[in-house]
Amino acid sequence: MALSMSHRPPPPTKPLDASLRGYLASNADIVTRVTKPVHMADIGALSAQSDQPILFENIIEKPNFRLCDILVKTRRSQARALGTSPENYLRTLAYRLRQPPRGFNIVKSAPVKEVVKLHNEADWTELPIPFHKDKDEAPY
Repeated sequence: MALSMSHRPPPPTKPLDASLRGYLASNADIVTRVTKPVHMADIGALSAQSDQPILFENIIEKPNFRLCDILVKTRRSQARALGTSPENYLRTLAYRLRQPPRGFNIVKSAPVKEVVKLHNEADWTELPIPFHKDKDEAPY
């Protein structure tokens, strides 16, 4: 019996954490943690060598920041992010893409609001944005 893509996939194998910190913690077994000092100019090349999520914890030019990259490069990590198995990945993805948007919640307090900069205080160049390719004209 062939399975239709419209059939509801199995529920997530574990509760999904909507935060990046939660994602990194619940996937610690596949996250590569780089604790040695790394230059911003080297992050793109180092990330390109990884098939798993990678977390840079000691960026020379941005000492107050950590940077993660390659969160969902492989089918295995994509399935984990959806809370399913690699075997159920396509069915789960297709099902979820067919669902209506869930909207969003406005919250007064959350980890994302630990640092708030408004108007002239906000400066995106303070963020650790690496170059990913040799021919990138700017970090993005």
